[in-house]
Amino acid sequence: MHAPEYMHAPPAISLLGTPFLNSACSLGTSRIRVRDINDAFKELGRMCSMHLNSERPQTKLTILQQAVSLITSLEQQVRGQLNVLPY
Repeated sequence: MHAPEYMHAPPAISLLGTPFLNSACSLGTSRIRVRDINDAFKELGRMCSMHLNSERPQTKLTILQQAVSLITSLEQQVRGQLNVLPY
């Protein structure tokens, strides 16, 4: 049983392991990573808008600022509740 012809391609034709193919794979991976980050920002922005009752347009910077504000507020609420609980 013989391997298919493409498995025996001469080195000049085979792109596997070449800088061209490696950079193409890196570009694809980078695009996926950027898409995933942007999707996460959209979700975080939705959550912040919902909790802060804000309809303002959001940049990535404002989303992060709102998230910090929301987290700080939630921390204060939790600490306040812990101080009220009987021991």
